[in-house]
Amino acid sequence: MTSTLTSKGQITIPLPIREEWGLQRGDKVSFSVVLQGVLIQRMSRPVQSLRGILPKPKRRLSIEQMRKVIAKEASKEERR
Repeated sequence: MTSTLTSKGQITIPLPIREEWGLQRGDKVSFSVVLQGVLIQRMSRPVQSLRGILPKPKRRLSIEQMRKVIAKEASKEERR
């Protein structure tokens, strides 16, 4: 695959690569010079980008309820 450098020094990452990497508009990539040429890497996404990927819980638990569930599961692990 190839891409052409524009007069502004920009290139387009080919669609198959963007799809494979899951790149979307606004994502950051880093460039590193290596012996063979230039290495392009997708940078980590901010944690905020994860917002909304899980469904909302059917019911809310208090902190105390969460602690009890965690303690119960931890004791199960210790018995194994």
